[in-house]
Amino acid sequence: MDSILFIGTNKSGASWEAIKAAKELQFRTIVVTDKEKLAAQREEFAEIDEIKWMDLSRLDEMKKYINELKKDNYKIKGILSFIDPYVSTAAKLSEEYGISAFSTKAIEEMEDKIQTKERLKYSSIISPYDVISGNTKVSSLVDKINQSFPVIVKPSRSTGSKGVFRVDNKTDLKKKITYLQKKEPRLPVIVEPYLEGVQYVVEVIVKKKQPYILAVIHQEIRDNDPFIVTGYTTLPERHKDPAIKEVVWSVVNMFQMENGTFHIEMRHVNNEWKLIEVNPRISGGAMNRIIYHYSGVNPALETLKLYLGQDIDVAKKRESFIHTYYVTVQTAGSVLKVTGKEAALESEGVREVYIKPRKGMTIRYPSSMGHRYAYVMAAGNNIEQAKENAIVAAKKIKFHIVPL
Repeated sequence: MDSILFIGTNKSGASWEAIKAAKELQFRTIVVTDKEKLAAQREEFAEIDEIKWMDLSRLDEMKKYINELKKDNYKIKGILSFIDPYVSTAAKLSEEYGISAFSTKAIEEMEDKIQTKERLKYSSIISPYDVISGNTKVSSLVDKINQSFPVIVKPSRSTGSKGVFRVDNKTDLKKKITYLQKKEPRLPVIVEPYLEGVQYVVEVIVKKKQPYILAVIHQEIRDNDPFIVTGYTTLPERHKDPAIKEVVWSVVNMFQMENGTFHIEMRHVNNEWKLIEVNPRISGGAMNRIIYHYSGVNPALETLKLYLGQDIDVAKKRESFIHTYYVTVQTAGSVLKVTGKEAALESEGVREVYIKPRKGMTIRYPSSMGHRYAYVMAAGNNIEQAKENAIVAAKKIKFHIVPL
């Protein structure tokens, strides 16, 4: 049977939606994962036909498994990933096995924040930055950094805001750089300006060098946690903004992307667009569902069709005001139960409610995007109403925990 191999998946988000889409297209779905719990829960997921636990950093083991599948007469029609940093791994394996592939070089460069900045360095969207290699003595370089505080310090490869810090003085700068060097000695550290301004994410699919903007979405960020996004609002009026289109075309041209998907996070600073980062995939979390409720387009399905060489359909069926509110917690603890989901679902305008934790799971105050434990997605007649509907419904969700 024709099969598609997925490298990594979460239990929700674009990676999971892509597996469901593959089943809709009548493919056998195979997942390789480094999550032992997920592999052990195989029977809970009807969408997955086969699951294999392995170390995803071992490319040789992955190739061995693919070769075994081929020997057993599996017709591997696709190797994909919607999970950092395996998007490029899937693209390279696709090329190696002669399967239709995305723009591998562009994907590899987008996964590395330094290569991304180098590729776009002549564009006005890039702010000045410094790179500190993993083996450099911090004290010898910090005094030479000619940037005004506050600044952002982050590893050259990170996801979900892990290891990203706002720093307000040189003493703290030394501490944060030293911390990152000890945690990931091989990864260079980036120091760049902290940008004051409204933040947006732009979701894009590219076919034959032609980009199609799927959505422009405003990101709300907690004041006391500058890198935890707690709200997403669709902005139909921004979709045709010529300045955003210009940025998107610049990314496609400078990375020479022919086929693939990416999202850009940007801030609007003093009437200019400034880049936060580019990632070679549809955003994770609720983004796939946000875009579906906003426009009727399923990005995961269209990404799969693009990869398979099929016609894609990204024409909007509607333009709805959608707000998605993420729920976090203030106290760490072990989950006893979660109540209020049904009440939230029955609230005005609510389209979806998702609860992540199971009984016994430890939850905590957020330090990365992975510490968001539920979301409520709601529609309204305008942005304000959609936001109010989502927040009112979210307040009905209660996490009952045993404090740690």
